[in-house]
Amino acid sequence: MERTYTVSRISEDTPCITITGKWLRKFGIELGNKIRLVESDEGFLLCKIPDEVWEREQQKTKLIKMKKEVQQLEKVLQTS
Repeated sequence: MERTYTVSRISEDTPCITITGKWLRKFGIELGNKIRLVESDEGFLLCKIPDEVWEREQQKTKLIKMKKEVQQLEKVLQTS
């Protein structure tokens, strides 16, 4: 299947592509799903992120942020 879309803009220098259509359900895309855009030498690939993968990635992101906050607090305590 091939579909053609027109690139519009959301501001003077920011391009935007809106993909809509009931056909997305044929590929398992539903409201609220997370999608990742992957760049390759040939172009771009849209990938659906399974909910459990998304949740795990979010938890990892939170953990990394918390570790950075702990490191900052440790530096403050060491200089006190």
